Amino acid sequence: MLIAESTVTQNCLNQLKKIGLANNEPVLIQGEPGVGKRLIASMIHHCSEANVKLCKPIPAQDISGSWIRKLQKQIERLSQSDNFLICHVIENLEALSDRMQSQLLLIMDMLAEKGDGIGAGTPVRFIFLSETDLSHLIRNGLFRKDLYYRLTVLNMYVPPLRQRREDIPLLSEFFTAKYSLEKHCSLVQLPGDIKTAFSAYDWPGNVAQLEETIKKAMEKGMVAWVDDLYQWCQDHTKQQNRRSPTLPMDVDECLRKMMDKKQGMSLKTARQLCIMKMEKDILKTALFRTHGNCKKAAKFLNISYKSMLNKVKAYQLFGRSLDSNQRIGPGSENILA
Repeated sequence: MLIAESTVTQNCLNQLKKIGLANNEPVLIQGEPGVGKRLIASMIHHCSEANVKLCKPIPAQDISGSWIRKLQKQIERLSQSDNFLICHVIENLEALSDRMQSQLLLIMDMLAEKGDGIGAGTPVRFIFLSETDLSHLIRNGLFRKDLYYRLTVLNMYVPPLRQRREDIPLLSEFFTAKYSLEKHCSLVQLPGDIKTAFSAYDWPGNVAQLEETIKKAMEKGMVAWVDDLYQWCQDHTKQQNRRSPTLPMDVDECLRKMMDKKQGMSLKTARQLCIMKMEKDILKTALFRTHGNCKKAAKFLNISYKSMLNKVKAYQLFGRSLDSNQRIGPGSENILA
């Protein structure tokens, strides 16, 4: 279920329907962790007119030579006359090794040979999920450009929750209803001031963090859950008010995520991702200190204004000006993520 109150989410929903109807074309879905890329992938196949079999998502780092060989046999066995579509979902595409990138490119070639183009006329579809801007990885030599263009026939970006705050009250009500029924077999209502506090919070973990926060509160019991959420709002509002964008002190968080998710990653890729994260945080800090003024931030960082705009665009740091509530885009001088 995709709750779309904000304009940006409604645009995503409209785009999703069109992508679903393009049955065979590969799709790339990009967005921060927790924005709902898996949900989008499942909804794409529901929008398809074909009889779709959605395979279990596989992390890119788990793709091996044996998986590629099984996929090749599957493609050879299937034909255009089959009345169903097999959809493979590959997560964390940015973590795909150089060797597997080459192998996946061969798979794309196979699909092109079976149809009139990439994916055309073949009963196999790929949906790729990425938490990183792949075009930036290409510029740094970490992802194959030819593979990128093969995989991004259809491209979709899911914005973070802080850029679609209008969705937060409805999402909060939905998760409150879901977990109150699940945990207590009773429907409860979320107080308005909690929804207001939720809407003001930036939610770095996006929708997944919002859902987990409400779920944990509901586990405290039918009486205690409200007090728990009030305390959560009080604590996190203070933290957000005190906090300004800061530079990462180490890579412990990155390593923890790799251990928790059992994700492998080449040292070259890990190093570049850490550099990209530091550069992004430096840009955000400069924009924060200059009240979102790109020209002043460029001067602060001793780089050209054009270079500043390119980096702001590459890292998708579009947001709201500190000086007004007006939404601003890539052509604006004032900008803040």
